[in-house]
Amino acid sequence: AAHIYPLPFVALTVDPDLIVSGDPVTLTWQSANVTALDITPDMGAVDPQGSVTVTPTETTTYLISASGTLGAVQADATVRVIDPSAVPTISFTAEPQAIEAGGSVLLTWNSTNALSVTIAPGVGDVSHEGEMTIFPDESTTFTATANGPGGNASAEAVVTVAHAPE
Repeated sequence: AAHIYPLPFVALTVDPDLIVSGDPVTLTWQSANVTALDITPDMGAVDPQGSVTVTPTETTTYLISASGTLGAVQADATVRVIDPSAVPTISFTAEPQAIEAGGSVLLTWNSTNALSVTIAPGVGDVSHEGEMTIFPDESTTFTATANGPGGNASAEAVVTVAHAPE
């Protein structure tokens, strides 16, 4: 008779994944078909599923390791932690800066110490870093603003749109 051994499974989440230093974060995990579970840093052996509140003071990646009959699996989740006195920074570019009508532009941004980032006009809330392709129909000055507990910062990118003669 054949033996069927189900594969081990583990999952780990953090909520929220962006905090000001000292704020609470809930780690939640699930597993199946495992015999031992361990979370680092600083937690050690844990039950097959559960949750715990932690208050990290720096950006931390939590790693859950599980072993079962058919081997080991891992999952991780990162909490970004912002120093409440740190002033946000943001870099923001548009490439190319000049296009023909109907052309596309790649907006790229990266921020530090920000709880939120917005791009105006017309884009809205975005993640702390990323890129987005847009199709502006007229020349536009875009502004990216990073807001954090230590203040805010903004950067501009100008896109010029050339229209064919009528």
